Amino acid sequence: MHTITVHWKLEHGSEGVDDDPFNPLARATKKLLVDGSPQPAISLCFFDPGLDEDRGHKIRWVGAFVLSAGNQLIFFPGFASQHLRFSVCRNNQKREDYQFPVDHITLEKQFIPWHISGVGPRDHLRSFRTRSLGEGRVLWAGISVSNFDVLREVKKETLTYITVPEADSERRGKLFLDARQVQKYPCLTLHPEALSRFNPGFLHLSLIVGPSGFHETQGDHLALPSNSSFLKNPLSEQLRSMPMQSQKLSLKPRIDLEILALWLPGTLSVPIELTSPS
Repeated sequence: MHTITVHWKLEHGSEGVDDDPFNPLARATKKLLVDGSPQPAISLCFFDPGLDEDRGHKIRWVGAFVLSAGNQLIFFPGFASQHLRFSVCRNNQKREDYQFPVDHITLEKQFIPWHISGVGPRDHLRSFRTRSLGEGRVLWAGISVSNFDVLREVKKETLTYITVPEADSERRGKLFLDARQVQKYPCLTLHPEALSRFNPGFLHLSLIVGPSGFHETQGDHLALPSNSSFLKNPLSEQLRSMPMQSQKLSLKPRIDLEILALWLPGTLSVPIELTSPS
């Protein structure tokens, strides 16, 4: 066996090195190199809370996205810890509470079913579905976090070590380099007035997937945690028209991913809530 050392230098983040194997970039890199199958693309997304220095300004991970050779879109979320409790809501009706290390979230090639995979062999949650938004676009999921610290801090350098068969190490290393299509990755922000609008409040991200070059979403469907049992007061339907910011990631040649960021009112009593739109 042969150990490949991957050293990423990122534009965003604090000074220092992150060599934790739970880093989302490390997990995505491991998936790419251990599987050894051609992957069309890998992309990264960050989040800037917009806080000043004395309030603890740090760039955070949204996560790493891999478009597989089988046209699956695999999301490695940038949660700060493996051991965070999370809740999953199916179509705003049935809520289930879990605590296991979330490794990745997979949208199948039909862009309809998706599932959550943990680190352990029995840590799998299935039977989630997207919602069609027309023109080939789908609302994949909503991700709400109780505070910014739930998202992992970005360091300027990431080190990861992957063990692969020695005879195939050169080919796998080349696959990884080919998958890195871009050198600059988007940094998502909130609307400039967001933090002053609601206090307390929490961050919500909506994931929308569609064909390359699709028009930006107007925000009619956002997979909000409406009527969540982890919110003291249900969210108002009027929030659907509130200002938001978005960033697009291109996983060429076939797929674009749009991530919308909103600041919602209230206090979320679970660190992470995932909402399936169907």
